[in-house]
Amino acid sequence: MLDTVVRTVDAHSGELNITTYEHLALRDANTGTGHPLFQLGILDSRYRPKPAASTYRRLIEELSVRPVEVPASHRSPFSSLR
Repeated sequence: MLDTVVRTVDAHSGELNITTYEHLALRDANTGTGHPLFQLGILDSRYRPKPAASTYRRLIEELSVRPVEVPASHRSPFSSLR
């Protein structure tokens, strides 16, 4: 399910002007409960990775846009002021 959601957001990101995707349910509220709304995280309530954690890590690696390194000769003289 996580793979489908992230890939769908990525596929439509240009037309919908989406520049960032954040998964806010990183940890279950209570893994031991039988209620699914308390088990939406990619880590259990003791911070142990669930199967979706490796999926999310792989998707981040695959779909992330990396900044392009600008050669020093093309940098603004003011770039060091940041």
